[in-house]
Amino acid sequence: MHHTVFGKILLFGGYAILEPGNVGLVLCIDKGLHFSVQKRSDSNIIVRSPQYAITAVGKYDGNAACFSEKDPSFLFIEQAIAYSTTYLQYKKIDITGFELDIRTDEALLIKNKKTGFGSSAAVTVGVVQSVLGCFGMTNKDVIFKIALYAHFKSQGKVGSGFDISASCFGSHFFTSSRIHIEGGFEEFLDADPGITRELYTWPTYFIPVVAFSGVSASTPNLVKKVLAYKEQNTDAYHGFMVEYNTINMALKYAFLHNKKEDIVALLEQSWKKRKELGIKAGVSIESDTYTKLFTELKHHGAIICGLPGGGGGDSFVCLCENNTAKENVSRYLRDHGFDIVDVTMQ
Repeated sequence: MHHTVFGKILLFGGYAILEPGNVGLVLCIDKGLHFSVQKRSDSNIIVRSPQYAITAVGKYDGNAACFSEKDPSFLFIEQAIAYSTTYLQYKKIDITGFELDIRTDEALLIKNKKTGFGSSAAVTVGVVQSVLGCFGMTNKDVIFKIALYAHFKSQGKVGSGFDISASCFGSHFFTSSRIHIEGGFEEFLDADPGITRELYTWPTYFIPVVAFSGVSASTPNLVKKVLAYKEQNTDAYHGFMVEYNTINMALKYAFLHNKKEDIVALLEQSWKKRKELGIKAGVSIESDTYTKLFTELKHHGAIICGLPGGGGGDSFVCLCENNTAKENVSRYLRDHGFDIVDVTMQ
């Protein structure tokens, strides 16, 4: 069985979507991870991922999938297998061993560095989909719930789940009515995850240029620092989020109604507001160096530039109106040491 899970970009709504009812726009890109799985006749489990230099051999012992591999990059795969096999046990499915091969497109891993396009979410969804599919189970809502739970546990119980949602369902406006996964795994499977999706297709009038700085950012670490600020400044934080989400709701309306000029103006406001949050929390969401770079890129054809998601400086997006502007922006970035990531938004 073969399948592909695409990477993602959270264009706006970073940190806002950690709060109930707030909106963000998550877009799938046309690059991702490719999975191939087949059953074995014994209980051995073999996982190969050459890009991450992983060849892990484990065994299903009748109760759990056990691995000796301790590489941190294997954690998301291990947790996805663990919760998938647990679910199969709940369903009284006879579990055998299997072989799983994972190949990663270069856009998600440049020079052995993660580029910030949700590779951990994509690998979690892809592994769950592979394991369940190997035993004849393909329900997308079940795959989503298992992947959401496994990913949440793997990255230290932080995150909104937007990246898992995109990997399962494609590009959409994302809103969650809950901010924590509570209770045990079986209880969570029976609960409403509280996520609302409005599917969306990227408009043709914006041509993106995506670039990678060469330095990976850790979104979970950024999120933890912002949440620590929230704990110490609850009232101010909630007041800020009301203002931030008001901008993002207007931005959603502009996207849905193809109001191009409003999109540009509001996207600028949204990214500036998120930078303000970073300053308040003492987190480098968008450094002054990037702000100056984005201003300069507007002189070379970009109509707007910004760091998607939680920021931090790994990859960023420039929107252009035509291919000439795209080529000029790309040339400037290459000349200044940035890698152009060959992706399109879906």
